[in-house]
Amino acid sequence: MLRVKSCTVLILFAMAVCGNGCGYTETLPQSSAEIDFVDVKEGFRKPGYWQITETFPTSDRDLILRACRGGLVMADFEVVASGSESDVVLGQKASTALAWATAAGVYLNDTPDGIQIKLIVNG
Repeated sequence: MLRVKSCTVLILFAMAVCGNGCGYTETLPQSSAEIDFVDVKEGFRKPGYWQITETFPTSDRDLILRACRGGLVMADFEVVASGSESDVVLGQKASTALAWATAAGVYLNDTPDGIQIKLIVNG
């Protein structure tokens, strides 16, 4: 349960930090096959683009996918794509009077230690 809360906190933090640009899910990779899980540099990569990588010690893929979807929803994102076949959860937050649109992608990768996720926020 602590790891589910950690995933939610990571998504909320990333949304708060990066909610100042303009991002759409089309600008994010559409599957985890497009993600470099070896490059684990975290934080700002370029203006309006932020990423973090975390490994969860479980093999329950559905649990991680549900936690990621729940975290995006709690951060007021609309989940626009999610599925175990693509190992990705994509969410988009519309522009408001105070912030531009923000897109977030959570990508899953199997490792010997569990399931590695990479969260990318563009906005």
